[in-house]
Amino acid sequence: MSVHAKTRPASRSQQAPWWATPVTAWAVVGATFLLSGTWVMTRWALADIPHTLPRVTAEVSAARQILLWGSLALAVVPFCGLVVWLVRQCRKEPALTLDAMLFLAYTSAFWLGPIGEYEHWTAHRSRFLPGVTSWGPYIPGWHSQTPERQIDLWFTGLFGYSLGMMMVLIMAALMRGLFLRKWPGLHGPKFVLAALLCGLLTDFLSETPFILAGNYAYVAAVPELTIMAGHWYQIPLYEYALVGIFWVGIPCIIRFHGGAPILNGSGRLPHRLKTPVQAMAVIGMVNVCVLCWLGSFAIINLIADPAYVPDIPLHLR
Repeated sequence: MSVHAKTRPASRSQQAPWWATPVTAWAVVGATFLLSGTWVMTRWALADIPHTLPRVTAEVSAARQILLWGSLALAVVPFCGLVVWLVRQCRKEPALTLDAMLFLAYTSAFWLGPIGEYEHWTAHRSRFLPGVTSWGPYIPGWHSQTPERQIDLWFTGLFGYSLGMMMVLIMAALMRGLFLRKWPGLHGPKFVLAALLCGLLTDFLSETPFILAGNYAYVAAVPELTIMAGHWYQIPLYEYALVGIFWVGIPCIIRFHGGAPILNGSGRLPHRLKTPVQAMAVIGMVNVCVLCWLGSFAIINLIADPAYVPDIPLHLR
């Protein structure tokens, strides 16, 4: 999807100098997130601590190992396919497309992950897969009751966030298949409601297989707002709703509108700055959405005091 063909700057943005347009303001937000993430990850990388997870000596069944490594392939293979598709898309334009900008934006947001674990240890990843220790302690203001138990896997810390773009494409396909073909003129509140429903369905289709495979699990959740509460494979509905709204819903809606209103004012940008400023603006928008998702999840857990799963299976310990 080309931003050059579909972005429609607002009239006020056209009248303002280029440095006072919405796209430039969002680019400043994006630059702030990139600098902050670089600072946090540099501190973590230079710290005198173990960064990789120790080898797990316990044994799990062959069937579970197949599921675990199969779920890893389920992330890596689509990631590689998505990269190839985006490269071809950019070469065809030829320009950095909106889809490519979204991919870069999702990838850049991975460092925000530990914010969802503020105070409470709620999501646990399998130690049988390649992973690293959490960089949460290097985010200013972050703390947790059990920081030593919080880890991140390569496929969730990198491939998982990059695949946010894949979820946007899935949601867009659901929107067209379930709503836009039948009601092509759908707009306004009805369009937003349809988008949120498709966002929730997208997360259910994308996230649930990884949970059932044992790749990770929500080991703490609010029972009243959770399906199959008390089991290691429980599904917190509020987490799925937040993902549907912030992680995939808002970026997908903005994509449907060719980048508006985030890219409004792009026509005022100097030609040499247009693409980098637009890319930085999309990075800012996605990082804000990710921060809202993780922050809301942490706040709900702070208020509701989630219950922990009593018996965590071996492959998740």
